[in-house]
Amino acid sequence: LKRRGAFENCPGRWTGAPGVPPPSASAAMIQYILLVSRQGKTRLKKWFVPCLERDQFRTIKEISSLILHRPPKVCNFLEWRDFKVVYKRYASLFFIACIEKNDNELLALEQVHH
Repeated sequence: LKRRGAFENCPGRWTGAPGVPPPSASAAMIQYILLVSRQGKTRLKKWFVPCLERDQFRTIKEISSLILHRPPKVCNFLEWRDFKVVYKRYASLFFIACIEKNDNELLALEQVHH
């Protein structure tokens, strides 16, 4: 029995039925959006690509710990695995978006802002 990797079914990995094309590139720009409080509680999660629940939990835990431990005056962009993570803090919430590596960070930040 082959053991599957922890993030094998997560962002950017299209695991649809054979013969079913993946979503278009424009629709898959944002992999997921998270709202996380300063205490690390997830307030909202929305995945735009197929991902198992346990993989979502691991991803949220890893991303939120990375962002929560960053100083407030550093850049709002991170390179994480094969993706870019864009975040913005408003009051006590962090708005986090994961985008593909070749996408524009400023455009994603603007989408988070609006």
